[in-house]
Amino acid sequence: MSLLSVPTELLELILEHLDRQSDINALVQTCHHFYDNFNGALYRLNVKLFSRSALLWAARFGHEGTAAKSLKERPFVEIYDENGLTPLLLAINSNCESIFRRLLMLTGLDLEAKGWVRRTPLATAASLGRQEMVKLLLEKGADLESRDQDCQTPLILAAVDGHEEIVKLLLDNGASLECKDILGQTAVSWAAERGHAKTVELLLVKGAVPDSSDNYGRTPLSFAAKNGHDTVAKLLLEAGADPNSKTMDGNTPLIYAAMYSREAVAVIRLLLEAGSDPTIMNNGGLTAVLLASTDWGTKDPNIVVVNLLLQETTRWMRARAAYYNCSW
Repeated sequence: MSLLSVPTELLELILEHLDRQSDINALVQTCHHFYDNFNGALYRLNVKLFSRSALLWAARFGHEGTAAKSLKERPFVEIYDENGLTPLLLAINSNCESIFRRLLMLTGLDLEAKGWVRRTPLATAASLGRQEMVKLLLEKGADLESRDQDCQTPLILAAVDGHEEIVKLLLDNGASLECKDILGQTAVSWAAERGHAKTVELLLVKGAVPDSSDNYGRTPLSFAAKNGHDTVAKLLLEAGADPNSKTMDGNTPLIYAAMYSREAVAVIRLLLEAGSDPTIMNNGGLTAVLLASTDWGTKDPNIVVVNLLLQETTRWMRARAAYYNCSW
């Protein structure tokens, strides 16, 4: 007797009592008739006995059809994969907007479920530059100030990677400008360190403090100088950043530039023109010119920088001597 001659209702009853996905899968792959009538049983079994793993797989790899079939079977209950990630987080990671939108419509979805490094869906989307997903999550009321394991907010994460439009979107929805992470860095501090000039400019226009200091006293200008980001340094100086701010070690932005960005002559010129004092010594008693003329590992001294700092140091010392002579 052929299986095709067995009443559909009877086969459905049999399938409902199977407990292996492979058995049902083997059947539905034999012909279109069985696929059309019994593929749903495969997804029902997956929901019943395997915690809707098909949905997790679909979200991870961006298979909308599989996700749709899985979600048709029984009311949705939040689920997690072996790494603690929800379907929503997986859809964000795989950048599958269609599955993401479908999931957002569900009752029982946890918008604040945390995955890798304790990041929420909004934080994950902000970090990865998923602008439309960020917009949709904000419309659903996602927490703007959630923090990951490093105490970084969605705004800080967006600033780290220079996602300017997402930064604007978060700020327009009320994100806090001056939240600090575990290192004491703000969004503008991170954007300055990474050299994201447009993001720095946006944050400054929105009112970010240009001289916010981290746990070690490093300011956004310190980071920009250290990494040779002259455009960012110019923006910060124009916003009122102190060219002679000191870290806990007594290092100024000029000292950082002399130590770490010896090829970035433009940054050093910019700092000097803004009033950076080349005679300032750090806690080790070293000035910018001394540090610039020292061999730091693979970074040989830059003669142009050394000469420039020597000239400015001499000029400052002469001006200071003249001032003291006049005062006597």
